Amino acid sequence: MDKSDLILEKLNSMEKALRTEIKMLSDKQNEFTERQNEFTKKQNEFSEKQDMTWQAIREMRDELTNNSLKIKIIDNKVKAL
Repeated sequence: MDKSDLILEKLNSMEKALRTEIKMLSDKQNEFTERQNEFTKKQNEFSEKQDMTWQAIREMRDELTNNSLKIKIIDNKVKAL
């Protein structure tokens, strides 16, 4: 084996190592992307539940206001008797 064969062998070995590293990084990137998508999905679900909670709070507040007004009207009628 002459020097050029040794250099070629070393370059081939380096190329194989680089390809392996690129594959490993690609796999990690895919895993990260999957986790990111899962997080985004959970974040969206949380936002929807949060919106539903605030809507329920608004509805309960409105109902409380209406009931308070009805109670005042009834109270005034009772006092008028």
